[in-house]
Parts: sequence; structure tokens; C-alpha cells
Amino acid sequence: VGYSENIFNAASTLAIAKAGYTALKGKTGKLARVENVAEGVVKTEETVGQGKILDKVDDISKSGRNTEVIMPSKPHTNGTQGHWETILDEVDIMKNSGDYSKIYVNKGLSNEIPGAKPNRRPDIMGVRNNGLIDQVEVPSKTDIPDLLIDRMIDNQRIIGDRAGTIKIRNIGGN
Repeated sequence: VGYSENIFNAASTLAIAKAGYTALKGKTGKLARVENVAEGVVKTEETVGQGKILDKVDDISKSGRNTEVIMPSKPHTNGTQGHWETILDEVDIMKNSGDYSKIYVNKGLSNEIPGAKPNRRPDIMGVRNNGLIDQVEVPSKTDIPDLLIDRMIDNQRIIGDRAGTIKIRNIGGN
């Protein structure tokens, strides 16, 4: 709901809204009040110059600003160069997607599935806004990707009806 004549275009508005900004202008340069942009709410209304990207949006849940990231007490190191950095990069991508309410880094399944046995710790466990749990593993130099996939599939069995997707994220890749 809003003033569609003030929106640059739907695609650019959605992309900018995901980044936490509004991309709206009026003939007078007044920011139009728009609701439900990228499943968030723009609560700001003020006069600005024509055609500029305006202030930060107060509440855009799709931007990932409301995603809780639960990190280990210290970096997850295993001697593989780039492992930790790739994990952090993937967490950033997931957070910025706005699709996740929580993202766990190197934390046990029992954080979301009480009594999970075994209580494995995927490199990343993302809880989607709909409650499904996605897993991402970043193979270290000693890991065998097929075995990581098997482990994540077994984790899906443990997770049950909340099991989401599994992904292998290679160091430096996607």
C-alpha cells in the first residue's frame, strides 16, 4: 500500500528496501509513506531532494536487520585457510536475505531441536522465518564433501518436519 507513482520501479525499490533504504520520491520531493515494502514497513516521512536514496527505513524485516545471529564464543578454527571467513561470508548472505529469524554458527542441533541425538554442530544452521532449518557446511581440507552431505541428510532426519535445505559452500565459492 502506498503511492506507486512515487516509486522508481518495483525491482529497484525491492532491492533498495532489502538494503534497508527507501527509493521513493514525489514531485515535491516528499517521501511517500509506503507499507509492506519487502515485507517490512516504512515508517519515515520527510521532505528531501529529488531522486535520492533516502534515510534508513525504521523497520524492514526483509533486510535481515531482525535476524539473530548466534556465534560461538571464539572463531571456529580448524587449520584450513579461509574456512572461518567463508562461514562468515555465508552467514552475511543468509542474514541479508531476510529469510532467516536466527542463524547459528557452529552450534548444536539441540538449540532448535530439544534432545537432538547426536547433537551435531553444522558450520551454519539457519532457521527460516517459516521455521524450517537449513544447514550449510564449509568443507575443511580434511573433510570429504560426500560424507558432509550424508551427515546433513542424517541431521535432516533428526530435525524431522522442520528440516530445510542442505548446502556445501566451498571456500571462496558459493
